[in-house]
Amino acid sequence: MALAALAVLLHATGLSADEPIDGVLSLLSERRYSEARSELEPLLKRNPQAARLRLIDGILRARDGRTAEAIVVFEKLRHDRPDMFEPHNNLAVLYAGQGRLDAARESLAAALERRPDAVAYANLGDLHMKLADRAYARARDLGGGIGATAGVAGCGDPEGSPCPAAQAPPPAAAIANEGPLALVAPDGKAPIPIPSARTDAALSSPPRCLHAGRFKDRAAASEAAEWLQARGAELHEIRHEERRVVRNYRVYLPAASDSAAAKAMLRELRGRGIRDVAIIANGTSANRISLGLYRSAKNAERRVAQLRKLGYPAKSAANAGKITEYAVRARIGGTGSGLEAAWTEKFAGNPVRYVDCL
Repeated sequence: MALAALAVLLHATGLSADEPIDGVLSLLSERRYSEARSELEPLLKRNPQAARLRLIDGILRARDGRTAEAIVVFEKLRHDRPDMFEPHNNLAVLYAGQGRLDAARESLAAALERRPDAVAYANLGDLHMKLADRAYARARDLGGGIGATAGVAGCGDPEGSPCPAAQAPPPAAAIANEGPLALVAPDGKAPIPIPSARTDAALSSPPRCLHAGRFKDRAAASEAAEWLQARGAELHEIRHEERRVVRNYRVYLPAASDSAAAKAMLRELRGRGIRDVAIIANGTSANRISLGLYRSAKNAERRVAQLRKLGYPAKSAANAGKITEYAVRARIGGTGSGLEAAWTEKFAGNPVRYVDCL
């Protein structure tokens, strides 16, 4: 289902008028996006700090589905030109597309502080509908279903009328004006839609949360957190965790009655050609016969089987301990499949799993 439109603005008002972008804007209005990109690139190369050129660059990246890159463009522009309305509004749209509704609301508030624009107010209305959807969903999760008639006076008490069957209220998006997510160019011509395959699915998909990594130190986890944020994730925390790991597997014979008996067993084993044997002299395992350490449980069990075949009651056990690690928890929008694949390539050996968003 298409959701209510959240328009991205690029106004000429307040921006320098000497940037030669008329040709780019004409191509945008005709939806000739690849040609617009070709026209834009040399202009950007000559004047990489030009505000209007950077805004168009962000719009084209968003139009191509390169949302994370577009966010970086608009965030840098917002930092460089905090007075501008457009970067705040555009970021709100892209944040909403990733399910980052609170960040989107903050960006829209900042945009409206700079200019009371009609499109920004329309965006705010659509955003409130999405926030209502999220609130209803959380209410249903917590209460098992929130009825449209809940809270009717006298309903269900001994002297009142019976409560009607509870029905969950319709999602706000279902009663919104439907339309595609759109980018609006400064010439005021037709809006530029973002392809629904990339944006409508992202907007309608609920956000999910990741638990990512087994980093050995906090610095490495912080680097991974920054990588996720640059790709549109909303960081929740960097977690300090302890994990039980098996270091190796030991094979042994039960403890002998005393050290003399243990020495006698050691001589017997060696006399039968069994190597890698030793007496454990101290601790709770004193007078046991050690028969080797193995990296895998399979090899340890193979050694146990060989010794039992020779008549010795060998056993195996894991040597385990705790290690300290760091993991990143973050919220993402949409399916996250592309992000997960990129993570696996970038941070090999640091697994990702999906967890409940708190």
